[in-house]
Amino acid sequence: MGDFEVLVVDDGSQDGSVEIARQHARYDPRVRVLLRPHKAQEGPNLPRTLNYGLAACRASFVARLDGDDRATPERLSWQLERFARDPELTLVDGQVSFLGPGGSEAGEGMCVYGAWVNAILEPEDFDRAILQESPVVHPAATYRKQAILDLGGYRSGDFPEDYDLWARLHLVGARFAKVGEICVEMLDHGDRLTRRHPSYRREAFRAVAQLWIEERLFRPGVRFVLWGGPGRARPWLRWFRERGFPPVAFVDIDPKRIGRQKGEDIPIIAPADLARIEADHLFVAINQRGVLDEIRLALGDLRPDWREGRDWWALVC
Repeated sequence: MGDFEVLVVDDGSQDGSVEIARQHARYDPRVRVLLRPHKAQEGPNLPRTLNYGLAACRASFVARLDGDDRATPERLSWQLERFARDPELTLVDGQVSFLGPGGSEAGEGMCVYGAWVNAILEPEDFDRAILQESPVVHPAATYRKQAILDLGGYRSGDFPEDYDLWARLHLVGARFAKVGEICVEMLDHGDRLTRRHPSYRREAFRAVAQLWIEERLFRPGVRFVLWGGPGRARPWLRWFRERGFPPVAFVDIDPKRIGRQKGEDIPIIAPADLARIEADHLFVAINQRGVLDEIRLALGDLRPDWREGRDWWALVC
């Protein structure tokens, strides 16, 4: 397809990429190069750069891509076709493949994330995953420009700017989907912001998920249950208490702890007790591989009235 523009926004690169982009712009009018002006007191800032580029985009749909990643030739046609089939979608993501430096195999952690995120395809999958990790791969996302502008664009802060945006979009009812083909090849290296910037540490992701919970679920009288793994549930338990919504129960599988209490106010129960407990929502703070699938199977028997993504969620941990 040829009906698109390529907007290259430079935020202080030192690798000659601006001149390369300008060479393309000289013979291809679809290519535009913008240099984001910096104020004297500020250096490169990704959310500001993203908002600067977003404001300059002339199309209704915006496809994001980092400078060190590569989009497959069919990416735009695949994603726009999905928008055409479902006009209610706000964002269409693409599957990704991760490569290490020099085309080597990416690290184990990134491969595990890739397998997880590539399996999130339909709007209901995004509903289930929204509190567990960023369910959208930013460089593979194509979205409706106006929907992002209506939210005020990207925000700067001590949190991952993309996950924050997806959470806020989801809160206002936006629907996400993903095409089933690889749309972007991503280079995983130690200099990626997600590897080195403190805004992408685990606590920062947890803060975004907590904002979603506060906005969507906190209301007088709501009752939560927390199912926790060793050490993973502690920050969540502390946060629920601090916000004035201590769980009505804590689920554990260790028979030595079942029947005791967390602190002085939260009974520790066995999974089987979920069949009769009075609660509105369940949160699961466990990240061992395979365990979450076992919990899904158990909840299907214990609480068939609970639906993942509506009544219970796995949490960032």
